[in-house]
Amino acid sequence: MIDLLLWYVKKLAGLLLKKEFKLTKNRTKLLLTISVIFFLISLTQNAFYVNNESGYHGYLALIFGFFDFFDGGAGISWLANIMIIFSWGFHQKRVSLYFSLAALILGISFLSFDKILMGTNNNYGQITGYDLGYYFWILSFLTMVIVNLRRVYHKLLF
Repeated sequence: MIDLLLWYVKKLAGLLLKKEFKLTKNRTKLLLTISVIFFLISLTQNAFYVNNESGYHGYLALIFGFFDFFDGGAGISWLANIMIIFSWGFHQKRVSLYFSLAALILGISFLSFDKILMGTNNNYGQITGYDLGYYFWILSFLTMVIVNLRRVYHKLLF
């Protein structure tokens, strides 16, 4: 499955970097919609595994990740959700690029943490693996970054 996701990123980047490709308003909206769909898919899938046993669904990470934010650690990655929502909201402005880059960096930073808060009683679980939900989450951010880079810098590139 990861091979399929990498294939998608390669194809999207290759298409958008072609000089003759015109990023029209309709194509921008389509790619924005694809980013939102990837995000919604990520909510329905396991995002990561804790203690080699239980999968943690994306919607649970979205809802309860907020609590881990105040504890520090892996919770800082939760801010990527806020950043991508701002990126979608300002998708016609240059600031969308900065929000999508921040979302991507914060999302990838989750890989650097090995523990996560489990519940409100300060019990920590060991992050033992990542699943489709995490990869679709990152793919949502990456799609917006690629689209924004093309939209903002196409005059510089071509």
